[in-house]
Amino acid sequence: MTAFADTSAIVKRYVPERDHEEIERLSPPMVLGPVTRVEVASALWRKHRLGEIASNDAAALMAAFEADIEEGLYVVVALGPDVSDAASVVVERHGLRAYDAVQLAAALVARDALDDLDSFAAFDMDLRAAASAEGFAVVPVLIER
Repeated sequence: MTAFADTSAIVKRYVPERDHEEIERLSPPMVLGPVTRVEVASALWRKHRLGEIASNDAAALMAAFEADIEEGLYVVVALGPDVSDAASVVVERHGLRAYDAVQLAAALVARDALDDLDSFAAFDMDLRAAASAEGFAVVPVLIER
């Protein structure tokens, strides 16, 4: 079983937050959307700006993430016309924010190419609902809202 993981799930692999155990259980390689690298960097440096992690820790975590991509723990879907076309469709269908639509569109495009991509890990409730509606098994979490 291969899982698509959005940024909120990937950050939990590097910063132990609530529900990080669920993400640790996913087997590599995980599939990532084309905006995930930028979003992970944004999330880690935001944690630094908020005083949650030191700057050297943010840099080390980002380096670890990049190394994991290079080692094949992740497969990154390229941003091409197929992803942007699908993103436009899922925005209309599910009312997602732009980057969430790109994440879901990348998962849909990847699912067409990979026979065993059937699950989706995310922590945004709207994105989880949209992924479920698109036929993905959504990784269970303990989200408090």
